[in-house]
Formats: sequence, structure tokens, C-alpha cells
Amino acid sequence: MIEVKAPNEVPTLFLAGSIEMGTAEDWQQKACDYFESEDIIIYNPRRGDWDASWNASPYNKHLEDQIKWEHKHIMEADCVLFNFDPATKSPVTMMELGMMVSFHDTERIVVCCPPKFWRYLNVKTFCDLHDIYWTDSFDNALEEMFARIPTLNH
Repeated sequence: MIEVKAPNEVPTLFLAGSIEMGTAEDWQQKACDYFESEDIIIYNPRRGDWDASWNASPYNKHLEDQIKWEHKHIMEADCVLFNFDPATKSPVTMMELGMMVSFHDTERIVVCCPPKFWRYLNVKTFCDLHDIYWTDSFDNALEEMFARIPTLNH
């Protein structure tokens, strides 16, 4: 349990990016490990009980619930870390990045996109056009995210 008493705030971080079970590395765990000793709430959409058959149906309640959960928390999070794994296509991640630019201050966004990602130039150019911090190094992305979360920036 995390109890927050007034007037304190606990920052929230949403981990947006490549999941594609069996293809993408579990970078979300690396991010959780990085922030392990900090007072922060991390929203991690990677599920241990994911069932790939959910994607095969045009309507699946579990998948719909997952999408709604992700949308709610990505919109409410103080910061969002996007990671594009070169082993994946990640069209939903690209859609979410575009959505975030429409609804939030880009100061809340950090993007990691290595040059081997199939749409690297699209992501890099999009970030440059919208003044979004991006890097091709996951470690740099974590450090930048740490610096952007005011209550963690010791």
C-alpha cells in the first residue's frame, strides 16, 4: 500500500512501449528496478497473465479492459517513458506517442528509440518536431526520466 497524506504527492510514471510478448525484451522490469528505491507509482502494462489469443478476436473483454486501463493511466501519469524495441513493430506505441502530444505537455515525455527500430526516422523526426526529448540509449532515457520527475530530482 502507498499512503499519500496531504499536501504530499507521489509521482506516477507510465511505461509505454514495446511489449509484444516473446519478441520484446522485458525493458519494463529494468525500468522498475531502476526506480525501485524511489517513492513513485509505476504503471506497467506488461501482464504476467497475458493470453495471445485475446488479439485474435475482433472483440475480447480482456483486451478491451487492458486497452482502457492503459488509456486511463497513460493520460493520468505525471511522466511517460516510451521505449521502442528494435525487435518489434509497436504500432500501438506510435499511436500512443501521437496521442500524448495532442493531450499533454511534452515535458512529461521521454522517448528511447534505437536506430535499428524499423521506423526510427519517423519517431526521431516526430520527437524533434514536437520538442520531445529522445535518445537511442535506454540508460540515458532512464536518467532523463529521473531528472524530469521533480520530487525524485535530489
